[in-house]
Amino acid sequence: MTLQDALVAYKTYARAEGKSPKTVVWVVSSVGYFAEFLGLGQQDIDTITGNDLRRFIIALQSKPKFASHPYNKPQKAKLRDRVELRFQVPKGRVANIMGVMNLLQSKFESLEIELTASDGEITEQDYADMVLDIRAAVAYNSRKGLPWSS
Repeated sequence: MTLQDALVAYKTYARAEGKSPKTVVWVVSSVGYFAEFLGLGQQDIDTITGNDLRRFIIALQSKPKFASHPYNKPQKAKLRDRVELRFQVPKGRVANIMGVMNLLQSKFESLEIELTASDGEITEQDYADMVLDIRAAVAYNSRKGLPWSS
């Protein structure tokens, strides 16, 4: 079920339960902000995690207050020209970092990923096949003159 499907179900539920129209508008707009934050690639509610909600809350908390109000004077946000992250991804949670990578790719011209896998094994053939798959997936980089290394 997508977030949009869930909102349609919520509107039906809210109407049947006699919820205030203002409450319904508030919930729908709040979920809309969350959906916008997640991006189009993660609209399936079965894939949304508690960590996604935490990241959304942190993003809201760091957003300047009343930023979109028509009478608000523009505030200068602190900007970073570089982001460096190093973390371990728990087994089964690789998809969770895709939203972060999409956000970074939308904000920066260059996104370089360095992977280290340990505490396991892979055959040389599987490794070679994986490298070929990755090179094919990012083949457009070579046309742009971007470096590739393995």
